[in-house]
Amino acid sequence: MNFFKKLSTEELYPKGTTRSFFIGTPEAEGETSYNSKIKLGEIFGDYLNVFPELSSEKFIVTGRKGAGKSAIAEFIFYSAGNEANSFCDFIKTHDLDCNRLVQVGKEAGLPIEEKLLFEWLILTKLIKLLTEDQSVQNIKEFKDLQIFLQRNTGMVDIKDFEISEIAKTKSFEVNIEYFKRVFSSIFKKDVGIKEHKAPFYKILSPLKEVVKRLLIENVTAGNEYFLIFDDLDIGFKESDQSSIQSLTNVIRVAKDYNIDLFGKNGLKAKVIILLRDDLKRIIVKHAADTAKIFSSYEIPLVWYEQENFKNNENLVGLKKLINKRIEINFKKENLGFSASDPWSSLFKDDYQYNGSSFKYLIDFTFFRPRDLILLFKPLPTNSFTIPLSFANSKTLLNAYVEDLILEIKNELSASFNDMDISRIFACLKNLKQKQPLTKSEIKNELQSLGMEYDPELAILLLFDYSIIGNFDNSDTPPKIYFKHRERKNEPCVINFDMKFIYHKALELYLDKRAK
Repeated sequence: MNFFKKLSTEELYPKGTTRSFFIGTPEAEGETSYNSKIKLGEIFGDYLNVFPELSSEKFIVTGRKGAGKSAIAEFIFYSAGNEANSFCDFIKTHDLDCNRLVQVGKEAGLPIEEKLLFEWLILTKLIKLLTEDQSVQNIKEFKDLQIFLQRNTGMVDIKDFEISEIAKTKSFEVNIEYFKRVFSSIFKKDVGIKEHKAPFYKILSPLKEVVKRLLIENVTAGNEYFLIFDDLDIGFKESDQSSIQSLTNVIRVAKDYNIDLFGKNGLKAKVIILLRDDLKRIIVKHAADTAKIFSSYEIPLVWYEQENFKNNENLVGLKKLINKRIEINFKKENLGFSASDPWSSLFKDDYQYNGSSFKYLIDFTFFRPRDLILLFKPLPTNSFTIPLSFANSKTLLNAYVEDLILEIKNELSASFNDMDISRIFACLKNLKQKQPLTKSEIKNELQSLGMEYDPELAILLLFDYSIIGNFDNSDTPPKIYFKHRERKNEPCVINFDMKFIYHKALELYLDKRAK
């Protein structure tokens, strides 16, 4: 974008201010853009040791929105693109209206199941990755597989237009002539289907055998393949049983492929699922096997590190993450900074909170990477003088809580309708001065506002989202328990007998509306 660069002048970027500081985008996808001010490849760090876990049998990455799931996926995709023997692709389920396709199948008298559609997606995506390898371009079987994919674009790349066509024709058939050639060449026998076309689900078993054999063959044995299911929260509603069933089906199919096909055969392929932890809490209640699957294969993204926060905050993963981004900005501006702790060069030490400006600001967050990126988003527009003062920090916080509450409302939409979300915030505003609150006080206020969702379950969800926390005044000083501060192996569970108190960000948000 040279045109825009020509319009810039040095006067717009005075040295010693945050005018040209850019900490990153809330969405990791933005940092993979070629013209991004900060590149994911130069700032990414595996601070939670997720990659060693992914190299094991685990494949479900869970965390609250903004915990870094997409950043992990985008870095895998970015890294695969820069390595000759790694291949990666995404499966965005919002591109695939499974419910509609299943209904179309029923109307046509065909045994279409979501599980079959997800298997088809995984297998065809893997074939696509297999055929992208430059070393196989002249091998006949791989050439034929490319033609097989090209001739069945509508069923391979199923999006809105193709779904409309399938719905109109009620046809799930694929042209299998070139696939039959591949199967016969590899296994020296006929696939057993005489027709040139067949419903996609009839070739799933032989398709799986072909993929298995190709992954074992020497020509591709040195490669590794990743498929990542992302955006599973889009359109999800707790009240919609089909939403829950779809997620459950994705997880079951991924488990079958990872464990039974790839794992037991020593194949270098993995299906990775990115899932919001609030959606996990919903689906584990609806199927007997899902809790066991999560306990065996989940990698939770938990950023709260109590001991490091108490003893040495520079060892905290979140501070390492933000320090790396701050350091890059200081270097680009040719400004001096503390190499051991760039944060300390960005903020004045004229105010302290437990001896730390970092601890003061982090207390207004849910301990996620996106929180810090959102917090620093106004740096360029405000053009603060470096180092930032306490007043500058308050300015950042005031802008941050507006973005944060919008995200919270988006998360709540998985369980609540718009009216109930409005009632929740009206309730919290009305009761703010009465804190700490009993369960009955919150419940009665929600009911008086006409809450449609079960008020007690609503309180539980507010606790799970850390909007409210338990207040225990049996100790001196009183103890406060928030879900986002739970330890990795010590779940923080709501206690309805205790009173409740608001998260600091919610307090600040409501204070602004009281003025």
